[in-house]
Amino acid sequence: MPREPLELSEVFPYHVVARSNNREWFAISRDRCWATFCDYLYMVKMQFDVKFHSFVLMSNHFHIELTTPKRNLPLIMNRLMTEFAFAVNDQSNRVNHVFGGQYKGSLIKTDAYARACHKYILTNPVRAGICKNILEYPYTSLHGQLGFSKLLVPVVDSIFITQISNVVVGI
Repeated sequence: MPREPLELSEVFPYHVVARSNNREWFAISRDRCWATFCDYLYMVKMQFDVKFHSFVLMSNHFHIELTTPKRNLPLIMNRLMTEFAFAVNDQSNRVNHVFGGQYKGSLIKTDAYARACHKYILTNPVRAGICKNILEYPYTSLHGQLGFSKLLVPVVDSIFITQISNVVVGI
């Protein structure tokens, strides 16, 4: 049974996730993968006027919370995933699929869902057992927002979320 089409909105944010093919780790080091991921996030931000609220890169997938003022999420994700896949394949001298399929997304329409989603994204490395504290994991937007690393991709507060970072860090 096919998935129902995702409702498009220029107001409400989305939570999107995409996983690598066969759940394999991305074929380049996480540092290079992070730099490449951020480069392409910045590219789609400039090209499509997307607003990023939070994001995390894991070993074999990513999560992004974003708003699309032009209701163009499919275009944004197509460009991001295509360009990122080409770059990872080029850097690793590999061919074929990087991602195992389309991204999955959900529209965030309530404050409670926005807070839960934001917390879920930023604490993903802790739940995966990669680190004990989110501040130890450098491949998140929060790490840059708090000044622990340089964040090249502008991040804005969600229409629902204000000072959520203090809540997440306090966990």
